[in-house]
Amino acid sequence: MSIGLTGISHLNPSYPLGAASSASKAASVRDVKEEFLKHAKMTLGEKIREQILKSMRLTEEQLSAMPPKEIQRVNDIIKEKIEELMKQSQEKAVGVITDIEA
Repeated sequence: MSIGLTGISHLNPSYPLGAASSASKAASVRDVKEEFLKHAKMTLGEKIREQILKSMRLTEEQLSAMPPKEIQRVNDIIKEKIEELMKQSQEKAVGVITDIEA
């Protein structure tokens, strides 16, 4: 049984190879690294806020461009959702630690 490599000599010469490809890969890796570090440095509150904004299909930039009344309305929604998450977390914690020897 033999495996042929027919057609390999007909590669498209315009395919980006070499330094240009390496430079774009390096930029992509740098962007991913910066995004990861930005997220890693966020507090829990900032991460929750980001997730809530994402669920509302908003970014901080879009929020800051809104009129003050809209910003306040969105911030109130975020506050309510955080309070709801905290309440759910407390309800789940009840009864987690028990004395099984009693």
